Amino acid sequence: MKSVNYTNLNRLQTLISSLVMGCNYTSDINDKLIPDTVATSLLGMDHFPAQSQINRFLTNFSEPNIDQLEYIHHSLFMENALSLW
Repeated sequence: MKSVNYTNLNRLQTLISSLVMGCNYTSDINDKLIPDTVATSLLGMDHFPAQSQINRFLTNFSEPNIDQLEYIHHSLFMENALSLW
């Protein structure tokens, strides 16, 4: 059995990439992201984590983790929103 260790950063990168690539469900990760070797190399990974790893990662999210993601989203939105200019 193959064993690959991914960091939480890798899992977050996969989650964000899945949103950018238009994945409606985490199950889409296996079909849309895993085959994309260019994106993985840009992020410094050999492969994206599978959908099952992302589901386990999301299951372990706590309230402070969600607050952190909301803060990151808001900060990136404020830095990059065209309508603010």
